[in-house]
Amino acid sequence: MDTRQLQIFLAVAKAGSITRAAAELNMSQPALTTGIRNLEASLDTRLFERLPRGVRLTATGEALFRHARLVFTQIDDARSEIDTLKNILPHEVKIGAGPVWQRRFLPQIVADLSRSHARFEVVVRGGYEQELFAMLRSGEVEFALTEIGHTSDENAFHSRVLRTDFYAVVCAKDHPLTRRQPVSLDDLVAYRWAMPDRAEYARRRLNGMFFAENLAAPDVALRSNSLGFILRTVSECDLISFVVCTEDEQDDHWTGLTTLQCNFDLPSRQAGIVRRAGGWRSPGARLLAEDLIARCLGPDAVAED
Repeated sequence: MDTRQLQIFLAVAKAGSITRAAAELNMSQPALTTGIRNLEASLDTRLFERLPRGVRLTATGEALFRHARLVFTQIDDARSEIDTLKNILPHEVKIGAGPVWQRRFLPQIVADLSRSHARFEVVVRGGYEQELFAMLRSGEVEFALTEIGHTSDENAFHSRVLRTDFYAVVCAKDHPLTRRQPVSLDDLVAYRWAMPDRAEYARRRLNGMFFAENLAAPDVALRSNSLGFILRTVSECDLISFVVCTEDEQDDHWTGLTTLQCNFDLPSRQAGIVRRAGGWRSPGARLLAEDLIARCLGPDAVAED
């Protein structure tokens, strides 16, 4: 099994078709088919199930697909590190970040890095937890700022908790519920909600609070992948939302919004830096991570990373 065979295997797995994969790799179909058969022979297993139109991975093919992607991610890491050490490429810093980090912490830290290290180009990819872990696995980002502790393959990642965040129920400042505080879950059931479209952990926690009291799941009227759009809409109507916010944001930080006082306990989460175990970090990524750790935990904590 060599990297060329793995490259062919990945192309077929992603395309779901021998014909499309051959076109993408500029190979003949017989040559590509031979490459797949040789790989299957070397592993003594079938990697693809042939379908009337295309192919799909078998269980062993799925396992190889996960590992093969990591192989090429590691190769890309090696090339990036070597090129950076040779000063051939500009220092590009690629990180992922959830909405809270983009809103409250990263702008100042990235601005400081830009002023002090003009050679760095910072790329920030936004997303929610599962999206960010997918970016880490694929090598699209060097580290992510997100919730910690909910992946099925935690051994593949190294994490550092930087803070504990709290969930809050937010609504417009003139919402009818502001006159009935503290509010109960029964009060909240009467209103419809606006929720981030891909914030699965937040949605599970919200539903769980209601299910624990034998109440129906909240009626969601608006979903969007833009938290800013959600909060702006909530400030203009009687929708309510359930979001992570920092301590200073819980005191009417958002224009036109307020956080509701509740007579039940709201959940919290641990969040911080997550990176691939053993993955290479560029000089810029190291500086960003160290600045984040120092600001959240204090200067003495940087040496522990």
